[in-house]
Amino acid sequence: MNNKKIQKQKILIQIKNRNISDKAKFISADLSKMKFNGMDFSNIDFSKSNFKKAEFVKCIFKGTVLKAANLEYAGFIECMFKDVDFQFSDINYGRFENCIMDRVDLRDCKLEESLFSNNKIQEVLFEGAFFNYSKIKKCEFKKIKSRKSAFEGVEIRENVFIDADFTASDFRGALLSKNVFENTLFTSVIAYGLEISKSTFKDMDFFNADFKEAHIPKDVREEIVKQDGIITPPYFKLMWKNKYARACIIWVSLFIIFGIIENIMNPACWGLDKLINGAYKAVNRNRNFKEAKNILKIGLNRRNITEYEKVRLEIALAEILKIEGKSEEAKGLIEEGLKLARDKGQRCKLLLNKGDILRDEGDKKGAMNIYKKAKGIGGQEWYIWDAMAMIAWMYRDEGKVEEAIRECKELIESIGMRDIDRKAGISLELGDLYRDMGNKEEAKRIYEEIKELSLNNQNLVNEINKRLER
Repeated sequence: MNNKKIQKQKILIQIKNRNISDKAKFISADLSKMKFNGMDFSNIDFSKSNFKKAEFVKCIFKGTVLKAANLEYAGFIECMFKDVDFQFSDINYGRFENCIMDRVDLRDCKLEESLFSNNKIQEVLFEGAFFNYSKIKKCEFKKIKSRKSAFEGVEIRENVFIDADFTASDFRGALLSKNVFENTLFTSVIAYGLEISKSTFKDMDFFNADFKEAHIPKDVREEIVKQDGIITPPYFKLMWKNKYARACIIWVSLFIIFGIIENIMNPACWGLDKLINGAYKAVNRNRNFKEAKNILKIGLNRRNITEYEKVRLEIALAEILKIEGKSEEAKGLIEEGLKLARDKGQRCKLLLNKGDILRDEGDKKGAMNIYKKAKGIGGQEWYIWDAMAMIAWMYRDEGKVEEAIRECKELIESIGMRDIDRKAGISLELGDLYRDMGNKEEAKRIYEEIKELSLNNQNLVNEINKRLER
């Protein structure tokens, strides 16, 4: 068991063995990806703690502090919250299902793309919270305050809101369907494009609310106008009813569509990135090297092309020539590119291509020298990592295992936590090198470490398990 798991288990034991009525502090604790069933977290301060991807089932939170905590992707099922402080927490992609909330503080929380389902919520503060693109359904809300909150693109279905305050909140593009609103404040809300259907409203305040281009039933529309709210019908619908306007819309739309298709299909209209991607697609899709080279030449023949752009196109063309087997032409382009290139990343990429060609031609010594030169250039780190990886594999293929291990360790340290998948892949190779040397204990330690690092990459986890079973 690694140190992180041991630490998590220690915290878990302390929580279970404590006196629930006593206050406890676990500031900045890491309890990510944990599953909690039937636990009581009352009177605990978890400020700034990490509960990412944690799951809570039938848990109790009374007087709990979760201020500025990381609760991304966390799930709360049949939990009870009373006098809980979630202020400033990140609960994006979270789930609250069949929960009871009483006097909970969710001010300034991030709750984007989250789910609220079948909850009973009373005297809760949502002021300044971000609910954008979330789903809220079959919940009961009583005496809630959600001033200046963001509900853009939210789906709100089959809920009951009593004594709710949404003053100055943003409901742009939201959907309100089959809801009941009683004694609710929509004062100064922004609700462009809001759609309301089959909902009932009683004792509402729509003063100064802005419902431009909104889809709203007639009775609600009349009430908004009475209270000095701003409301305009969806103009597109009105225009579509007129046959002449409809004909104009169709012709203009067809003109735009044909123009877009022309731009999509004609490489002469493409930007630099699209030209390069289009050339690679032509090779990968049906090995059409002629089409790929013609696409790149369109870019090279353009007026006012910069040196940087020219080198980018020459790098792509050299790689395609290399794949086609035309090594001499590729090397000529690479040398030309090296004379022009001032960007370190481009120089490194050109040298990597040159090293690959020399290696394929059997000039291993020349390839190694080029890779080492690329490594020493600096610039964009992923190209440097490519060079270091190639040096390690060249050492491995030559049977120089210790040198390969040294290069892998340097590469892993350089990557750090910036590219987890790449780090895991290099670490796997490092473990294999130790295994081939006969150092099975070190290999096993590395495999276990990668497994913990790559829990979201099932293919890699399967590869590690195969090695551990040997």
